[in-house]
Amino acid sequence: MDVTVVTCTHIGVYKHAITKGKHYKVIEEKTDKFRVIGDHSKQVWIDKRYFVEGKADIPILKSWNLDDSVENYDLI
Repeated sequence: MDVTVVTCTHIGVYKHAITKGKHYKVIEEKTDKFRVIGDHSKQVWIDKRYFVEGKADIPILKSWNLDDSVENYDLI
């Protein structure tokens, strides 16, 4: 296995186990899953779609500001 580190790109239903932008060491690999040690200190199988191979910088939106008044829009 060439990949030893993966970076989380999104968390989906795995909020308890992984963090977006964090790097994880791959313990084991299957065709469609990586086994990593999650943030809860347990080994967990997670679909490869949640990661990018290697160490990568993932942009994370910390805050945002709506400049326009919401009264100017027909919002439901």
